[in-house]
Amino acid sequence: LEPEFEKQIDAFIADAEARYGRSDKDDEALFYLANAYLLRASYRFDHGKGTWGVARDGARSKRHADAYVKRHPEHGDAYFALGTYNYYVEIAPTFIKLLRPLLFLPSGDRAGGLKQLERAYTQGSLFAFQSGMLLMEIYGSHEGRPADGVRIGEELAAKYPDNPRVRFQLAELFEGPAMEDHARAAAQYEKVIASESRRPEKRRGFYRAQLGLSSSFQQQWRFGEAIAVLDPTIAAKPSAPD
Repeated sequence: LEPEFEKQIDAFIADAEARYGRSDKDDEALFYLANAYLLRASYRFDHGKGTWGVARDGARSKRHADAYVKRHPEHGDAYFALGTYNYYVEIAPTFIKLLRPLLFLPSGDRAGGLKQLERAYTQGSLFAFQSGMLLMEIYGSHEGRPADGVRIGEELAAKYPDNPRVRFQLAELFEGPAMEDHARAAAQYEKVIASESRRPEKRRGFYRAQLGLSSSFQQQWRFGEAIAVLDPTIAAKPSAPD
């Protein structure tokens, strides 16, 4: 689906640019541009589509987000793009920092970006979920504050009980080197399995949770239970997807 996504995001940005070009007072178009450029930058980074394109889109997102926040400082969702840029540009590898002057990239602000993402999480609506997921990763992997990551994860899990992504990320946080709490990780996988088992047809999340739970049991030297988690699926001989 990558070619279709690229086609749609490029068309979306072109439409928003055209709207903003007709009137630089079109705040809605400005908001769309800040977040669309961030989305394309993230996509390009995740799929290895080139450092230059990522940098250009990131800078455009930052510029539009700054302009929008100056007009609407009360809008919590506006801080998602701004906070994402400010934080990740500051923790980027040295290679990116060396390129910054060449690409005319604006500098970031690690502490400020973190506060902006917190604001998007607590005061936003459109991007509250995405901000919370980012904060879980940041607190668990970059800031040495796993307890804050767990706090946000548990809040999201309570708000979105049927979304397995939250519990998977919580489980990864518990399993990580900052906590190494495999029992609590196992509890998250068990909750996903219980939730997914209620569906008429099992989805990918069910099997991913089984593998995660089995791995957690292995880390606790509970090998019999680890095998027992996988046995029913193996015995059922599910058909291979097309």
